[in-house]
Amino acid sequence: MSRAVDDLGSAWTPRNAAQRIARKGIKSPERRIYPRERTVSSARLRFLRRNSAACRRKPARLGFRDRTGMTMTMIYKIAPGELWREAEARGTFEGALIDVEDGYIHLSGADQVRETAARYFGGVDDLVLVGIDADRLGDALKWEPSRGGALFPHLYAPLSLADIAFARPLLLGAHGFHLFPADIP
Repeated sequence: MSRAVDDLGSAWTPRNAAQRIARKGIKSPERRIYPRERTVSSARLRFLRRNSAACRRKPARLGFRDRTGMTMTMIYKIAPGELWREAEARGTFEGALIDVEDGYIHLSGADQVRETAARYFGGVDDLVLVGIDADRLGDALKWEPSRGGALFPHLYAPLSLADIAFARPLLLGAHGFHLFPADIP
């Protein structure tokens, strides 16, 4: 019995069929196969984000010691300076325009904040780096898959200034990249 072989010379088996289907341009021996497209309503997508098991799982603790010596998980928000000053006057941060549109406040872990600054705030001046104690946010904080499957923290409530560990200016260096404080890993 001969096995079907694709144009790359590797055997076509049920085990690797799903991987081949996901890649465009790979043909089965009989016909071209495309991935099945599925649409999900935005309300259903929000429900799935809030209630999936992955959302309730926290990544490894990347933390700092607070004044009492307890380790706390730090997460970060990069906010425009003007918007942050308005939030300080009100006592809560509702989020930037993209946060309001998505229904949650986009946050970053310690290992993600530099990439977030480079990707979404490259060359932008007058930013504030806000450090937040994740343990104080409770059930409103969900860790959800995003860029490349990495878990990102999303806050489904306004951010109270009582949960803020610090707010520092995020300066723009001469080379166009942001200068992070030395105590952020």
